[in-house]
Amino acid sequence: MGRPKSDSNDVATEERVLQAAEVEFGKAGYDAARLDDIAARAGITRPSLFYHFASKDQLYAAVVHRAFGGLRDALVAAFMAPVPFEERFEGTVVAYLDFLQAHPQLAAILLREVIGGRGPGRDLVLSDVVPLIDLVERFVVEEGAGRMREGLHVRAAIMMVIASPLVQVAAGSLREPLWGHVDRTRDLARQLFFGR
Repeated sequence: MGRPKSDSNDVATEERVLQAAEVEFGKAGYDAARLDDIAARAGITRPSLFYHFASKDQLYAAVVHRAFGGLRDALVAAFMAPVPFEERFEGTVVAYLDFLQAHPQLAAILLREVIGGRGPGRDLVLSDVVPLIDLVERFVVEEGAGRMREGLHVRAAIMMVIASPLVQVAAGSLREPLWGHVDRTRDLARQLFFGR
């Protein structure tokens, strides 16, 4: 028996599943996240979840691809803004910070994968995250030539700007005691890249 014909409700259900999976994978990690909990959070049954995603691996990959595809689109929009490089650079930092605020569970997912370095997430980091970092690096090197601080190691500086807010968001309730109540990422990025 084939799959039933899809209808307009499939999109809404699939989105609910992806949102629920993002929360559960973020809270528990890939291994400990339970498909029953994801289905319940999405308001569907486990068999319905399997109608949309054939396996836990497939669901996890869909969560990561969707999120980092959205981040890529936001970064590209910032790169292409019709303003001077420094403003586009700051817009890129803001797009990244906004992404983390909108997807706090992904910060935890990404940190787990970077620390663990194995399992299904390792390939996703290599296929989804590394190309985004490469994209940002190309933008900064090509568009920022002659505008940035002399002697700056661009890739290392990008990783510093990425890492601090990533850890801040993943820290949850420890964020403010550790970093204070004001996010200084934009200031840090400006100082790091432009010396001001």
